[in-house]
Amino acid sequence: RQCHVLDGLVRKLRGDVRPSSVALHHTIIFTFEMTHSIDSFQSIVPSFSNLFLTGTLFTELPPVPKGSARERDLLDKAIGEHAEKRNAPVIDSFAGIKDVELFGEAMGLESNYVKTKFLIKMIRRGKESSINDLLGASNSLLDKELFTFKVTRIMCARLDATITSLKRTKNYRGILSLLDADASRWVREEAAAECASWKTNNFATASLVATHSMVMRLKSISESLDDASMKEKVDVICLMSGTLLKAVQAQEEEDIQNV
Repeated sequence: RQCHVLDGLVRKLRGDVRPSSVALHHTIIFTFEMTHSIDSFQSIVPSFSNLFLTGTLFTELPPVPKGSARERDLLDKAIGEHAEKRNAPVIDSFAGIKDVELFGEAMGLESNYVKTKFLIKMIRRGKESSINDLLGASNSLLDKELFTFKVTRIMCARLDATITSLKRTKNYRGILSLLDADASRWVREEAAAECASWKTNNFATASLVATHSMVMRLKSISESLDDASMKEKVDVICLMSGTLLKAVQAQEEEDIQNV
């Protein structure tokens, strides 16, 4: 995307301007607009300290290196900020993240990565109810392996939080005996890994009903994968969420009858 101020300056200076310098200036301006942080991208631009000096537009500058881990971190930050701001009850298209897709394309990343990460971050924030229609319509646009891997871990974190909560409530502790011990241990390990990747233990709260619904959607998406191990993991959390939901609902009904 173009910057009108920079374009005006280039037109004024005319022929002496170097295209590589103009392109790099556009990239930096767009990056700042997406991430709102200068510190976050200084390390990926070798010539950043000299970029805004007098005469830089007349100097050949190296392009931003493509495909680096640092670039992907920047893109993920931009996607996360967009997901944080999206609070509409229904989001049925990717139109709202078009700028981020352009940002990703400038970094040499496919648009399906941006779309997939956006949906993952919405789910991570407990906003999957607003993207239900979008999830159904965008199956062919997703990186299904990435989506399944990350959402499986997010669901593990939710299930582990549910298990921890049930342990604290006397009437519900017996439910935990219905769960496979090895599966519970694995879910706890996956939850810990997910928390570590986000550098936080604070997850958006979500009901067990919402979690099981998302797990069932995940199972549907994962069915086309060739990875048998990943499918097995989805089956494990599908069984666990279904068992917990059924048992908790039965206990709630019993509690109501006892009142």
